[in-house]
Amino acid sequence: NLGDARYWAPGRRDQAAEAYRKALALGEETLKINSRDASLLGQLAGYYAMLGERQPAMSLLQRALDAAPQDAGVRYKAALVHNQFKDAERTLDWLKKAAEAGYSVTLIRDAPNFDPLWAYPQFQSLLRDH
Repeated sequence: NLGDARYWAPGRRDQAAEAYRKALALGEETLKINSRDASLLGQLAGYYAMLGERQPAMSLLQRALDAAPQDAGVRYKAALVHNQFKDAERTLDWLKKAAEAGYSVTLIRDAPNFDPLWAYPQFQSLLRDH
């Protein structure tokens, strides 16, 4: 949460990396207890994505999806990861899958990560139809 707060706070983005790295260290330790914790794998993938580290982000995301392919939260994390790497098509696809699995469309709408997607009719349709 601290990483995200700093990332989105005006003038504090440069401080976000430190918080994401600390979250990664804590998360990696927790992952030793249960290496198939899909939620944690998705969170770690998101932290790596926010740091711009594509390979570990995608690897952890795939592990999360393998562990819980129908999980709405994991699908949402997939959208966040793809969005961070500016892949609008996959982001929109994962957002649709997350909403279909029961993820809150209100939370999708209100996430600042997805603000650039307002230009896409598919995003507007997703928010309207779910």
